[in-house]
Amino acid sequence: MFFTDAQLCAAPGCASEMWSRAREKGLPLYDPATMRATFLWESDTAPEAVHVFINRVTDKARFNDGFMHHVPGTRLWARTLELPPTLKVSYGFAEFAAREEAVPRPPKNDVYHRFYDPHSALPPLIDSGSGTGLSTFYGQLAGDSPWHHVVDFPDVSIETDTVANHQVKAYVPESARVALLLFDGETWFPRLHLPEVFAQLGLPVAIFTVFNKDTADRRHSLGANSEFLSAMLEWVHSRAAGSPVWVAGQSLGGLSTLTAVAECGEQVSAALAQSPSMWWVPGGKASPADLSAPGMPWLSRRYAEIPAGGCRVTLQVGDHEDLSIPRVAQLHGIMKARGWDTTFSVPAGGHDWTWWRDELVAWVRGELIALEG
Repeated sequence: MFFTDAQLCAAPGCASEMWSRAREKGLPLYDPATMRATFLWESDTAPEAVHVFINRVTDKARFNDGFMHHVPGTRLWARTLELPPTLKVSYGFAEFAAREEAVPRPPKNDVYHRFYDPHSALPPLIDSGSGTGLSTFYGQLAGDSPWHHVVDFPDVSIETDTVANHQVKAYVPESARVALLLFDGETWFPRLHLPEVFAQLGLPVAIFTVFNKDTADRRHSLGANSEFLSAMLEWVHSRAAGSPVWVAGQSLGGLSTLTAVAECGEQVSAALAQSPSMWWVPGGKASPADLSAPGMPWLSRRYAEIPAGGCRVTLQVGDHEDLSIPRVAQLHGIMKARGWDTTFSVPAGGHDWTWWRDELVAWVRGELIALEG
């Protein structure tokens, strides 16, 4: 079963039956023949506008594409959009009492004010309570996710400490053969349950992560902060007992990962940088809007000036990340030319935890195979 927002709005008398059938099927509805997805939202209030946020599909400059259509005489809102079948992406809904209030705003770290889809065919990506969080859309050719098969998260032991005036946490299974330093612990641990997923998958990897205090702290700590990175690596090595140390990060965490490799490469054997913040420059005044600035990004210039190290580096950026794609591709080319062991891929997605989490697990599995020789 599939119908578009236009078809639903043209036949409001059939809306109740169509809504009931759609909920049974699981949302959003998807037609592989036309690559169209229909998102549906039932409001308990009477908003003037409802917006479906889809990462890098209806945000930023494409924000207006996310405004949903009200089905006359009902509480339903609908929006049909073309989405490729390979796409993995997060989405959520926002209601606005007045249309003029619906404007794009910069995201805040670990703040989720939109509603996840209560009728999604898949479990929420983020459930922050009271119905807020994010849902996920996986196209028919997007593949599966380890998170889709976790019915009950297993109990795991998590250690808590303080390093560099930050809360840090560690998951250290008895089987651990590798130590992984991971940034943005406030998302990976309580939100995405990464330790529990690793435990269910039987991955022999200890995870060491640091929690950001707020948006400003995240920008300061993960903005190529040499002192902060040195403290984190020292903490991990003190617990690793001679095991290989890997580093992985996303966005500013990806920038920190590459900074750690550039400055402390002898301490890291493998690294994963997903959607690294190529716009960042020292001084704290840059923003993602500066991706279009002429010239070579600061991070690329840095790698053009240093010799290659022995760390294996994996670079990834989503195929919906626009200007980030050529910037990360350029960095990959520079690193290759300098002699780094580096790979580069462009998964189908945005600047998004949805594909970051799946690719992180795939990367860990690949590195474990390489470790076995």
